[in-house]
Amino acid sequence: YANKDIRVKVITQKNQGVSAARNTGINEADGKYVTFLDADAFFVDNAIATMMELVQNKRVDMVRTLWREIRGDYVRIGNESVKEGLYSHNEIDELRYKVVSGEMHGFSWLLLIRKDLLKSNNIYFPQGISMMEDTCFYTDILVSVKSVYISNEITYNYVFHSAFLSLIFP
Repeated sequence: YANKDIRVKVITQKNQGVSAARNTGINEADGKYVTFLDADAFFVDNAIATMMELVQNKRVDMVRTLWREIRGDYVRIGNESVKEGLYSHNEIDELRYKVVSGEMHGFSWLLLIRKDLLKSNNIYFPQGISMMEDTCFYTDILVSVKSVYISNEITYNYVFHSAFLSLIFP
């Protein structure tokens, strides 16, 4: 893809885990916004365009969307207790509480975030931990943003692979 599209960069580094890879991505990104895509997932058609339209039309620091879980033939839409809409000031503290308490998922791959906000506030994924790094990153963002738009748009497909599940649930 990098040979076909100048917007695509190939970055090679020693495997240091997902947090280090994402942090390198944040540092190397050229655009105004950052989002994430894991190897076990794929975006729905026009996902980035949908998120960009929301962030621009709502004039917010960050947009958060929904996801679809795919487990073989079983498909379900991710469910949250947080209503669609614009959140600012004290409402962002409530979102942070919902993420920390587990009431709202702290998945970084549902976010489109202003890159300058991450850089100016030194927000990166914590390295050296193997779980919940998304939640740590997410709560750090929610300390720094002034406005968030929560959308019911589905932008992400998360695929559960049976081989992976058999490692977790033998």
